[in-house]
Amino acid sequence: MELPSILDWKTDSGDVAKMMHDATMKQIGRVKELMVKLKPGDYSAWDLIVFAYLQLIPGALNANVHATVKVAEVLTHIQILSIRLEWLTKWLIALTLALIFLTIALLVATIRH
Repeated sequence: MELPSILDWKTDSGDVAKMMHDATMKQIGRVKELMVKLKPGDYSAWDLIVFAYLQLIPGALNANVHATVKVAEVLTHIQILSIRLEWLTKWLIALTLALIFLTIALLVATIRH
């Protein structure tokens, strides 16, 4: 299964979640097919333990992918906010300098009169 790049800013965690859900459902379908083919005497206790752990692996991978995509999504939003904050800071500096020059000009005009 190929996942979309989590570094792509267009990737939505909902898309990845749906893709992972579909893959998990396919895996569950395959497991059910295997379970139908097995007879009660075909497996031992050790086989059941290994089989149970093998069923846990897709769930763990699914959770890991969800967490990774969410982190990438949050980092993208933080980066966007950082760029916006940088832009606002530049404007604040420019307006502060304009206010300083205006204040100095008014102070000089007041002192002369």
